[in-house]
Amino acid sequence: MPRAGDQLVGELDTFHRGYARSVEQLAHLPAVVAYCENGNESVDSTLDVWPASTPDIRGIAIVAPSGVVTAATESTLLGKSLLFRRDVRDALGGKSVISGIHLAEPEVGRTPTISYLAPVRRDQKVVGIVAVFVRASALWDLAKASNGLAGPKSFRGRL
Repeated sequence: MPRAGDQLVGELDTFHRGYARSVEQLAHLPAVVAYCENGNESVDSTLDVWPASTPDIRGIAIVAPSGVVTAATESTLLGKSLLFRRDVRDALGGKSVISGIHLAEPEVGRTPTISYLAPVRRDQKVVGIVAVFVRASALWDLAKASNGLAGPKSFRGRL
């Protein structure tokens, strides 16, 4: 029988895998690839569906190879460069990335966030990235729900 700590780790892994899978799916959608390649395709309706599916998703963005947000469910991010963030640079370099917990940009209220990023490719070339921004409170809520699995008083109630 698995230990309680192992169960908590499994739940956390499942949490991350689910969002990582979602961002990979978005990065492979033909409309997203076409948008990143030539900007002619509208992706607003595609992006809007994802945050509506769960309140844990804060927003979604498409970032050009220059690091500038070109499409987003949070309009205040449009035109903003995210190149200062290492996770964005790594994704633009061709890696799928799960960030650590960080404070989002001031334009979106500095919300504690976990970013899931995936490169968008056309013929092996990175033509942009997709970012799914998840409220870190969702991870904290998972830990609270699992309170005690890792031992007595394992949850302290603060992020």
